[in-house]
Amino acid sequence: MRRYVERKPMHLRKITVIAATVLALLSVSAVLSYAQTVSCTTAPPPDPTKTFLENFLNNCYATGLPAAMSAGKNLADLTETYAGIYFHVNPGYELILVGDFPQSRYLNIGVDDSHMFTLQSFHDAQLTPLASYYVNPFLPGVTYQPNQLYAVSVQFGGAQPNQIQPGCSFGGLNFEANVVDATKRHPGVSWNGNPLVPANFPPHDDVGPNIGGMVTIRQYMNVTSSDGYGILSTPAAIVRDLSTGCAVPVANAVANDPTNVLPSQVITENKPIASTWLDNAQISNHKTFRDMKPTYCYTLSPVLANYFRPDVYIENPNPDANYLVAQINPLAVNWLVTQQGFLRLRFQLPTTATIPCAGCSLTGLEQLRHFNLSFANSNNNFTLATIGPPDLVTDPNGFVTLIVGFGSPPPSYVTASNYYTFLDFSTISGYATLNMLSVRTILPAATFACSASAVDYKTSEANSLGGFMGQYIPVVDLIEGASIPPVATPAEVPDSCGLVPPESPYVCQAGVYPPEFPPPPGQ
Repeated sequence: MRRYVERKPMHLRKITVIAATVLALLSVSAVLSYAQTVSCTTAPPPDPTKTFLENFLNNCYATGLPAAMSAGKNLADLTETYAGIYFHVNPGYELILVGDFPQSRYLNIGVDDSHMFTLQSFHDAQLTPLASYYVNPFLPGVTYQPNQLYAVSVQFGGAQPNQIQPGCSFGGLNFEANVVDATKRHPGVSWNGNPLVPANFPPHDDVGPNIGGMVTIRQYMNVTSSDGYGILSTPAAIVRDLSTGCAVPVANAVANDPTNVLPSQVITENKPIASTWLDNAQISNHKTFRDMKPTYCYTLSPVLANYFRPDVYIENPNPDANYLVAQINPLAVNWLVTQQGFLRLRFQLPTTATIPCAGCSLTGLEQLRHFNLSFANSNNNFTLATIGPPDLVTDPNGFVTLIVGFGSPPPSYVTASNYYTFLDFSTISGYATLNMLSVRTILPAATFACSASAVDYKTSEANSLGGFMGQYIPVVDLIEGASIPPVATPAEVPDSCGLVPPESPYVCQAGVYPPEFPPPPGQ
């Protein structure tokens, strides 16, 4: 599922100036002291009495990457925000991202190479803070604290400067604690030597060197703040000149004119420019190879939703998220709409994070960082609705019963006190075009064997033992209002989570998920 990033034109953007006051190199904290906007008709030269952060974290030198809430395009979850920028590999420069750990459930900074596949990424808990007096609030047991800075250095193969111009020193802050070597090629996902590939098929570029790519910042359940916090909850991008150690002014760092791209202009949001920094032939070959590979099935039952894990190659993927999709029979949707029936989904909810909230912290015992269900139209790759914690009600044993309505009100007892979650789907534009359900699991614990990652790529979740996710996969059925029980009852499914089935999968169809559907009630 390619991610959609809604962006404003670069020339309309300004980043707020943030002057960082470092109290002392070994001080317990460094604070962001004020915020204002400055005129940048001509970028001022660096003040030799100040440091890199103080001189360059402003709209003269730093490019803002404001996050936009997903609009549902490209099957993206509606609770996720995205931001990103394309880059070109030039060894004379490096790209530095400076961010403030956000108030969100999850943060990922992913770097794709020119094949638009993950070269390297950092999720929030993997990020080293910018200095010892900052903390990472996403580490287990650390109570959330705002205004904690980090930096990510995307390096293009050049050597660090021997002499740094006054006013451009890092001042004791470790801007290269989190480093990406953008000259490398993404690991794996190669078709070289695969017997499915015809003899004349172009080889995969396994080695590189890489010529460009994209940085994408993803957040779930992001919280905006009115107290001045969060200016850098999505990081700012600074291009650094390795001949001096100083930042490049935005006008000379960001490419906007396809007819005149300067060597120092190594970042852009202009797609025509970005296309010259990507290997479009290899991207196309990845998609062709993906379609060559068959879909595998285990023992399937005639249920409303048979789940499959898509292929490993997805353009601009989230490397921490795994998901399954299930096609929904159009006859079933027609029955739901015309007869105003209900869609019922029952499953056990994995334990997930509760951040962000006041005084919260990750315990380290969460089975998943986050869980989402999305309802979509696969014909136009558009997400209609997304729901997940904390909006899912659970019974005392952690089971969810989600009732989805299509115009008719549910019985009066369909309430949270009776362990129901109700979603009125008829209020959503395009609700009658529903034909796909997706289940997304993010950052499963090493001890949790029941996430979507337990299912092989292009393979069914269901098997003769029950399924790789066991009771954690939503069981979907159609139900009339009068048949909904007064109190939610979990589905009776085998406890097959983490078990390896005795049978081997068989090729069920080449590149297409098999349509195993029961008829709607009364048909």
